[in-house]
Amino acid sequence: MATPRDRARRVQTRLEELALVSEEESVLTRTYGSAALRDALRLTASWAADAGLAVQFDAIGNLRARTRGNARQRLLLGSHLDTVRNAGRFDGALGVLVALDCIAARGPLRKAELELIGFCDEEGVRFHTTYLGSRAVAGTFDPGDLALRDAAGIALGEAIRANGGDPRQLDTCIVPRDGLLGYLEVHLEQGPVLEAAGEPLGIVSAIAGQTRIAVEFIGRAGHAGTTPMSMRRDALTAAAEFVLAAESSARMQSGIVATVGEIEVRSAASNVIPGRVALTVDVRSGQDAARRVAAGTLEHLARSIATRRSLQIEWRVVMETPAARCDPNLCAAFMRAVEAADGNPLPVPSGAGHDAAAFIAAGIPAAMLFVRCRAGVSHHPDEFVALEDIEAAIAVLDGVLREIA
Repeated sequence: MATPRDRARRVQTRLEELALVSEEESVLTRTYGSAALRDALRLTASWAADAGLAVQFDAIGNLRARTRGNARQRLLLGSHLDTVRNAGRFDGALGVLVALDCIAARGPLRKAELELIGFCDEEGVRFHTTYLGSRAVAGTFDPGDLALRDAAGIALGEAIRANGGDPRQLDTCIVPRDGLLGYLEVHLEQGPVLEAAGEPLGIVSAIAGQTRIAVEFIGRAGHAGTTPMSMRRDALTAAAEFVLAAESSARMQSGIVATVGEIEVRSAASNVIPGRVALTVDVRSGQDAARRVAAGTLEHLARSIATRRSLQIEWRVVMETPAARCDPNLCAAFMRAVEAADGNPLPVPSGAGHDAAAFIAAGIPAAMLFVRCRAGVSHHPDEFVALEDIEAAIAVLDGVLREIA
């Protein structure tokens, strides 16, 4: 029988294998519908099959792997296998692989059926809307999202079909509510709180709400040498002013973070005044009312900049998710398991979004266990979780499964 350290090493080895599966050479990137993501899902499916689970892929492309039996109750566990661009190897994959290891170790002596889900899209990199996979399972997928298009003009519905799914059958992804105990997710913290506290694990109290906005400043392109400065309608200088204004505005509002993560100069050339500039804004807060006010303030700033510079502006909210509070009963089970492992059950709020939020929004009990990451670094190749912290996470999830499933 594998020792706790052996199990942690197995998870670590599998993380390394998954990190080699990427759509870009020398960096880790797996976006929805890519061959790399399909390969990562299939590799994980092979490990689940080896563990004796019944494996399938649902209509949107999630990996679904269930224990075999006739239990009347069901508990979901998992996380996502897609990544941001130039990602770290632990975000999402850690939770999938820890859950798989704990399900395999649980064996046939269970009160509930256990289902592992490797979600096909949590990050929203390609279509700029998060939780596509988990919303399909939770039953809150918006059919209107099928018309969303990526940078190449491909609609989400087309991408689902190209990925082997069926946009007409998304209702079949929904997990039955009868006997559903809830959803558990293990995830690296993506922040510095646990490391600063000297704790390997934390129990997530709530997940911040998010607003993602697509903005375009529209001016007039012109010759860089012949157009006087006073007569220019430069979209890039307007965008630059807005980026700094967004930073300043968020710093003045407690509990608000705002990020301009993408910016693109349309038809850019070194000797042409930029006529159109597109950018994205990500606004987050644990308080929905504060987030809405912050997003409204940023829109006012953007429109004021555009008016003063004689530009047009397009402002479009492409995604909005509410703040989500984790289920107190499942959180309490995590706390008891941490205490049983001689740990300190530290409650930690999450500023990042997670698949658990999709289940909470659908009224399904959900809870999360955070795992310490070095220097709080995430969404970056330097992302790192120590072997002993993986071992601690496995021990706690084992304890929760013994209690409730």
